[in-house]
Amino acid sequence: MIYVIGGPTGSGKTALAIALAKAWHAPIINADAFQMYQELNIGTNKEILMMKPFKPFLFDEVSPLENLSVASYQQRFRKLIQTLLPNHPRIIMVGGTGLYMKASLYDFEFAPQQINLDLSKFDAFDNAQLHAYLATLDLEASQKIHLQNRRRVMRAIAILESTGKTKSEQEKNQLKTLLYPATFVGILPQREWLYEQLDKRVDAMFKQGLLEEVKTLFGKYGDTLLAFQAIGYKETIAYLNGKTTLDEAIQKIKQSTKRYAKRQITYFRHQLPMKWYRTWKEAYEALTA
Repeated sequence: MIYVIGGPTGSGKTALAIALAKAWHAPIINADAFQMYQELNIGTNKEILMMKPFKPFLFDEVSPLENLSVASYQQRFRKLIQTLLPNHPRIIMVGGTGLYMKASLYDFEFAPQQINLDLSKFDAFDNAQLHAYLATLDLEASQKIHLQNRRRVMRAIAILESTGKTKSEQEKNQLKTLLYPATFVGILPQREWLYEQLDKRVDAMFKQGLLEEVKTLFGKYGDTLLAFQAIGYKETIAYLNGKTTLDEAIQKIKQSTKRYAKRQITYFRHQLPMKWYRTWKEAYEALTA
């Protein structure tokens, strides 16, 4: 059985995963996109999971130079789970990236990663024009993709031109059958308490050295890597680039973290069959009773 622990950032998911791992002697699989990246430690709140024997699989193993995709995570997960399931009656999957969970646990298929099309005809389109063109082909996809995300807009267009089906049609045709035995557990604290904890965590990250960590990564890699779109990193890089003050960057991180938590709650509520608990301790008692 795979125990899938999800919910908003800061809710206590990790604490529950570690407590269950101790009680069940069970392995943990990470399902947080940015905790996959090496060197991004303080801003992704890795420390508690870095300590053996609870260091998870699919954790801290991808170079910041790599553009990790949902499809890549899915492949890694399915290869791993085939080795773990025969030897472990309980497996814990924990994280805040709900799409990684859904894509891995269900029969979720992706369009080909390499689409060999000449899309140079779109070079003259600015982002707004390109997004408007996508809307004429696949309105639903255009409503889900920000017009500034040129890479995703281009891919949605490429999928249609190479397969004859829109990205939305391909997603709707998926059966979404659960491939593995799984129990879905969600942690959803009171909003006021959660937001207070998130503010405290951001302050704690800077006390632990987030600014120094980002300075080191910025000096080593520059500021264009996909990994640096993680909350905490992009705002701090904006400060290092002189676009904002440090206080403004910290406040932006707090705002972005709360917005992200809200999006996570919405996704888990609508996309996965979670059984919700207010605290990780309440969930632990229910699962180990």
